[in-house]
Amino acid sequence: MKLMDLAKQLGARLEGDGQKAVTSVASLREAGPENISFLADARHVERVR
Repeated sequence: MKLMDLAKQLGARLEGDGQKAVTSVASLREAGPENISFLADARHVERVR
C-alpha cells in the first residue's frame, strides 16, 4: 500500500513521499524502510532518526 493511500484512508496529513510503499507494521526498534510504526511519546523520537 502506498503511504498516500494509507493517509487518505485514515484522514491523516502526509508529509513526505506519498508514493513510498508500506508492506507491514513493525516496532520502532525493528522497522525498516518498508515498514510503518507508531510514535506516541516525543521522548522516543531519537529512535526513529
